[in-house]
Amino acid sequence: MSVSNFRWDHWIDEENKEVWVYIPGGYPATMGLPLAVQRAFPGYKGTICSNSLLQKLKGNEQEKRRLTTVSLMSTLQNLSTSRSIS
Repeated sequence: MSVSNFRWDHWIDEENKEVWVYIPGGYPATMGLPLAVQRAFPGYKGTICSNSLLQKLKGNEQEKRRLTTVSLMSTLQNLSTSRSIS
């Protein structure tokens, strides 16, 4: 799920239905977060976080994707090797 017109930098946790958001201006802009999340991500909860935490969340997601890709490639290589041996 991705919403390109969402106004703040964010990370989406689809498993827990949360949108982690960094709002640089802070209060009072933060008061608009619940309505903005409800409109852009129906059924999701908005959570305010610091910029450093948001970058860590995004970095962890990229690392998880990389590890998944490496694991998938390794599995495919093992399947290919086992078929050529048989």
